[in-house]
Amino acid sequence: MWKRANLSRFLVAVLLTVGGFATGIFGFMTIEGYNFLDALYMTMITISTVGFGELHPLSAPGRLFVSVYIFFNLLVIAYLVSVLTTYIFDGELRTIFKMFKTDQEIRGYHDHVIVCGFGRNGSKAYHELRANGATVVVVEQSPDLVREADAAGAGPLPPSSATPPPTKLCWPPASAGPGP
Repeated sequence: MWKRANLSRFLVAVLLTVGGFATGIFGFMTIEGYNFLDALYMTMITISTVGFGELHPLSAPGRLFVSVYIFFNLLVIAYLVSVLTTYIFDGELRTIFKMFKTDQEIRGYHDHVIVCGFGRNGSKAYHELRANGATVVVVEQSPDLVREADAAGAGPLPPSSATPPPTKLCWPPASAGPGP
């Protein structure tokens, strides 16, 4: 499921942020000789641009480090905010949650049959399997065939169903693009 979620930009942003924290702590410990807690504190007030002031006056190499470090972290934080807003406003976060929910529903199935495609053959197979009492999961990419499958009773499940119903219809969300 995580491979389908397309979280690569988010992971890059998180790794850059974590790398920024590590660089700040390492830089303050190495250049200024701060202990870990003081280096963490200086890193936090530098990244957050709170500007409480230094614990101790910085040396010339320390001031140069902080200047470059502030610029680098402003870019990293801007990238992180950009990625997060893209996930929220473009609906990618909603798509990820829907995929997760669908995967959880499908994991609840046991002894079921998966019908790939609801075209002419898939539709016949679906009706034959249902006539014999089989639990069926239909996977389809075409929006027209999804509507047809939904009309045939293979539609999405109501979230309140306590027991797994006999049919589940899955299809990629519109933002997922065409399949292979």
